[in-house]
Amino acid sequence: MSENRANLTRDEKKFVRELFFWDHLFDTCYNYQLQLSIGFALSMWPAIRRFYKTKEERAKALTRHLMMPYNNGAPMNTLVSGVCSALEEEASQNPDFDTNIITNIKVGLMGPVAAINDSFFFGTFRLIASAIGIALCTKGSWLGILLFILINNIPRVLSIYYCGVLGYKTGLGLLTDLSTSGIVDKVSKAANIVGVTIVGAMTAMMVSLNTTVSWTIGGEVYALQNYLNDIFPMLLPLLVTLGLYKILSKRVSMVVVMLLVLGFSILGALVGII
Repeated sequence: MSENRANLTRDEKKFVRELFFWDHLFDTCYNYQLQLSIGFALSMWPAIRRFYKTKEERAKALTRHLMMPYNNGAPMNTLVSGVCSALEEEASQNPDFDTNIITNIKVGLMGPVAAINDSFFFGTFRLIASAIGIALCTKGSWLGILLFILINNIPRVLSIYYCGVLGYKTGLGLLTDLSTSGIVDKVSKAANIVGVTIVGAMTAMMVSLNTTVSWTIGGEVYALQNYLNDIFPMLLPLLVTLGLYKILSKRVSMVVVMLLVLGFSILGALVGII
């Protein structure tokens, strides 16, 4: 059965590059029945075309990858398609190979790989890119857009390629490594910590809310905002952020949330409390 390859040959490196390019079609088709199974079948086409010679064999292999729902992120999908490619290679050479193993391995890898993918690319890199990009854009710098694109996409492109290399080289060894090392939990936890830290920093930097409430005692003006700054700096932005998060968790439309923020801002300004 497919095990670790020490090094890839020149022809195998060319094949991994094909996996890299075809993975860019992974997100092109999504449906609620099979989710991204069509995209995964597309990402497997270089392997199916390479290892199977007849139309019947290729059709059977493609159908195999359309039988069950599949959901993952494109940046690390090649980790799974690389392993499945190594198994498809063995299935094409060994008539006694049980092709159900390919489906089972794909489903088994999908969960942990998707967890790492989401933690890194949605919970870390995208947040970092957003924090830097928004900070520069609010100051009128076009570099904010450029840096957002680069920070968000360079790790993504590198991951697509090198995950394909790793998946095809390790084969079934990858599944053993993931299950015995506990790396999924460790990586996901570390990425989540970084993501939460960035969200907290973005809240403090980019959510602005101050109250104008004040009162006069003995001819001296006391401003509520000054006391809030002394007791709990950035308390109001934090409360607004938590409130919006609570509303969004109820599956309220983003448009409705934006209108609520706009209405609250206008009302608060008219009343004279913000």
